[in-house]
Amino acid sequence: KAPRYSEDDQLMLTTIANQTALAIKHRQSVDEDVLAQKSLVKTFIHDLCDGGADAYEALRRRANFLGFDLARPHAVALIDCSAVDATPAVAGNDSAVTKEKRLVLYEGVTGQLKLLLQEQFPGSLADEHNNLVVGLLNLAGDLTLEAMNTWLADLTRSMHHDRNIRMFVGVSNTCYTISDYRRGYEEA
Repeated sequence: KAPRYSEDDQLMLTTIANQTALAIKHRQSVDEDVLAQKSLVKTFIHDLCDGGADAYEALRRRANFLGFDLARPHAVALIDCSAVDATPAVAGNDSAVTKEKRLVLYEGVTGQLKLLLQEQFPGSLADEHNNLVVGLLNLAGDLTLEAMNTWLADLTRSMHHDRNIRMFVGVSNTCYTISDYRRGYEEA
């Protein structure tokens, strides 16, 4: 037997359905914005590290749009975290790490690395490029290359100790101009 709802009940159910539809639409919009932002960052890092000298003004505009201050000194860091030890990460687990587990672990680690870099070096950008995590690390204030290298070495040791992931890190000299980033990428 079909339930009969009063007008107030029907109004309440209609309101709930409309609010749910709006929430779903908003979530889809936010997800699209996040994907667009990631795409912009990925393209910017690629063009900055691989691009030619003819697009400096376009790079400046895109950096400004992304909130990346090209006037501040930065270092380019390349992190390869694809080396997962074949030994199990959990004591008592006798199985080797499968290819699927390695891929899931790699994707999780790269996402975590990008967040850690942006957290530790505010004003930085990080993304994947050529199967490496590329960080354009902000050297603002009294932060030096030596301090950054120490932090990255500590991170490398902790990732190997805690998660059986061997990371390899290359860091450039300080980049002051747009043309320095291509050199910095090659150095790293």
